[in-house]
Amino acid sequence: FESEKVRVDTDQEFTDFEVTATDELLAEVASQADQFVAGCIARTEADPAGCPNSTYGYRLQDVRWALDAKPTYEVTSTYGGGWRFTTKTPGRATVTAKERSFLDDEEPRDFTDQDTIDLSGDVTIDGDTVTVDIENYF
Repeated sequence: FESEKVRVDTDQEFTDFEVTATDELLAEVASQADQFVAGCIARTEADPAGCPNSTYGYRLQDVRWALDAKPTYEVTSTYGGGWRFTTKTPGRATVTAKERSFLDDEEPRDFTDQDTIDLSGDVTIDGDTVTVDIENYF
């Protein structure tokens, strides 16, 4: 990741800086976020803990998630000099399952639902190592 040197004098002048993420940083953040989402999509729960995908149904079984569209992300600098990523365009996931009836003698019916995939978090850069810390608010 590129660094830039700046000279700052001690007079009363102020300078504004606009810091933008490199394409390499954005690609690394997207890769880590996509890996996180893939792990969540592989889960077999209706509401996997710590994941952005969830659905609500009664007594669901054989739950399967499929990612229909990956989210896109943006990386911005924070006021304190750090980095943060957010979803630019939400992704979409479909869940299929069997929903058991209230009555034990009825066959389970097919269940399908869709959910948006939206996540954000902090980005830490230490040398050439980028670490994405995804918020766990789902």
